[in-house]
Order: sequence, then C-alpha cells, then structure tokens
Amino acid sequence: MEIKDIITLAVSAVLLPLVSVALKRFGSFLKGILENDKTEKAIFEAENAAKNVVGAIAQTFADDLKKEGKFDSEAQNEAKKRALELLVSILSNETTTALASSKGSLSDYFDALIEAAVNARKR
Repeated sequence: MEIKDIITLAVSAVLLPLVSVALKRFGSFLKGILENDKTEKAIFEAENAAKNVVGAIAQTFADDLKKEGKFDSEAQNEAKKRALELLVSILSNETTTALASSKGSLSDYFDALIEAAVNARKR
C-alpha cells in the first residue's frame, strides 16, 4: 500500500462520518423550518376561521336573540358550542394535526380563539 492510498483511506475514514453527521443535522434543520411553516399556516387558518365562524354565528343565532332580549348565559353557551362545532368542522385534518403538535389541547386553543374573536367583534 502506498502512502497516497493510506492518506486517502484515513481521510475517507474521518470525512465520511463527519459529512454524514452534517447532512443529518442539516436535514433536521430543514425539517424544523418546514414544520414551523406548517404551524404558522395552521395558526393563521384557525384564527381566520374562528373570526368567520363567530361572525356567522352572530348573524344566524346571536343577533336575533339579542333583538328579542333572550341572549342570556344559556344562549351564550349555545352560541359558543355552535361556534366550536363549526370551527372544528371547517378546519382541515392537516391544520388540526399541526395545531395539536404545537398547541397541545385543541379544545383549550379553540376556546381561546373563539373568545378572542368574540372580543374583537365587541370592539
């Protein structure tokens, strides 16, 4: 074996594992970026859907009851229930999966979105 072959073998033994580790880390980095992008899109979609849902429930349910003076706490709970059901029904599976992985409890998160949308309508 010549010196050139020994050097080539030594360099290959050191560089190949380093390149492999570097490529794995770069792949993880790219995966993180893509997951963040999915999560951001999911949050944006959910926030917009919550605003639309609250607006729809207000027009079709709450406003009529308010005019009749019948929008009590029971009616508020019913409006919130309807809004949550509608929100869940219109979000895609991809969106709910992304939100579940980043937000934890979807019911708590959706409750917060609905409350924020209701408060924004009151302003």
